[in-house]
This record gives sequence, structure tokens and C-alpha cells, in this order.
Amino acid sequence: MKNKLFYKNYAIRGEQRPHLTNINIENSEVLDIFGINNENIAFFEKNLPIEIFQKGNQLTVRGEKKDINLLRNAITKTINEKKIIKKMILLTQCRRILKCKF
Repeated sequence: MKNKLFYKNYAIRGEQRPHLTNINIENSEVLDIFGINNENIAFFEKNLPIEIFQKGNQLTVRGEKKDINLLRNAITKTINEKKIIKKMILLTQCRRILKCKF
């Protein structure tokens, strides 16, 4: 019912209906993306004209496609950067271990 009212308001004002998109986050990356107490979600909502609903590791995003894509790109970039950092740390630890054995 709430969604029908939401969309009806857009139709009355003659605006395009906002898009709904689901974004799934892997469990191991939830804290990095959502932040403590969902502070990152609040940051995105404050700085982009979107609404984000979180349930478990899934985000439902309502807004314009371009803004949703900005959010999706930011999430993807963050995940990729975290993976690179983890690999660099692992390589550094391996090098230290190998130097100690020889």
C-alpha cells in the first residue's frame, strides 16, 4: 500500500516513477559497505537523491538510474579496493615469513 501511494504521488506531479534496484552484498563485505550502525547508508542517502532500504545483506535502492549507478559503482570500487588491500597484506606477511626461514 505504501508503494502504491508513493508512486501515485509521482504520477500526480507528472514526474517519472523512480527505479527500484536490489544490490546484494557478500556477508564478508557487509560491514565495509554498510558501516557501523549503517552510517555509510545514511551518508549515501544524505548525499544522493536516493532512498536505501537494508535487510540482511541486501539493499533495495529507490531513485533515478544515474544515482543508483553512482551508488553501485561506489560499492563495487570499495569492494575491489578492499580485496587489493587484503592481497597486499597477505603478500607482505608471506614475504616476511619466507625471509625468516632462509
